[in-house]
Amino acid sequence: MKITLVSTSMWSMFNFRNNIINEINYKNEVTLIAPFDSYEKKLSSSMDCIDWKLNPRSISIFKELRAIVHLYFIIPRNTKLVVAYSLKSILYLALLQKLILPSSCKKVFFFPGIGNRFKSKKILYKFVRFLLLNILNSGKIITLNPSDYQFLKNFFNGKKKVDVLLMKGEGFDLKSLKGSIPTKPSKKYDFCFVSRLIKDKGIEDFVDCLEILYLDKKMPSVVICGDFDQNDQQFKSRIKEKIGKLRNIEFVGFVDNPQKYINASKYLVLPSVYPEGVPRVLMEASALGVPALVYENVGSNIVISNNVNGWSISPNVKELLFVMKKSLLINKTDYNKMSKNAKKISSKFSMEEVIKFYYQHILN
Repeated sequence: MKITLVSTSMWSMFNFRNNIINEINYKNEVTLIAPFDSYEKKLSSSMDCIDWKLNPRSISIFKELRAIVHLYFIIPRNTKLVVAYSLKSILYLALLQKLILPSSCKKVFFFPGIGNRFKSKKILYKFVRFLLLNILNSGKIITLNPSDYQFLKNFFNGKKKVDVLLMKGEGFDLKSLKGSIPTKPSKKYDFCFVSRLIKDKGIEDFVDCLEILYLDKKMPSVVICGDFDQNDQQFKSRIKEKIGKLRNIEFVGFVDNPQKYINASKYLVLPSVYPEGVPRVLMEASALGVPALVYENVGSNIVISNNVNGWSISPNVKELLFVMKKSLLINKTDYNKMSKNAKKISSKFSMEEVIKFYYQHILN
């Protein structure tokens, strides 16, 4: 069967979906469409990768129209199943579907995490909702957390040809995960932060807490993995200045294999208020037995249960500081219990479960 997968980055296709893509490609003919970013070279050479001229972060009307026109020309016309990941891919494919897709083609739209922005009263998001409601008239919609599932179920209520489904995360491959990390880390850390370094992901709250801990003469060892948004140089300068004044912090920037740093850490910290699906980094930390400190967030709370395999707290710097202090004082018995719970919970997010979902609901 001819299958086309559309996304806004090859990076996300490789890092989040490589296992399922290889599984699909084993018995089908797969085409991947996304802007090239060097990760297309890491994907299987047996697949056809097409460079989509799209800027994922652009809001320029001219650039977006150009991206829609380009998608029109590069989508294979003989595809039997098309799967769109991310909001832009969903919107533009839905706009073009009657022009480029045969009526027999099955359509699947992945909403990885819509959050409060999608639901906001801002004109842009009102327009996006209006557009979706009027152009997306058939196909399967896959959500990754119960909140998004319920919202979209109500949003598309009355559209008999739209089927909203819930898949609990995009999973991870435990064997690959354990095979990618050293058994004995060369260095140990108290806290590890892994994410894009933007305000909504919580990096500033984390660094602010570290500043207070250091003033109190507490010196936890910390590793930070991630890259800044180059469109926000002011935020980047502010955070780097704060980090530069602190000790015991290793800033490694963006890395392909942050798992080795997670595995070398006592705790993962992700105080994110970003609209998450189910954060991969939390699933991987749990599989490695690393408890996490998170803000209450629909996606994060699917993985982290308060006082079970970490702490889930109100989005507040004071709350975060309190649990960071608490985590440094926890006794070995309680820590080992949390670590054991984390490993147990991670089994719910195995790649086997994701593959089973694809065969039951997408590839059937």
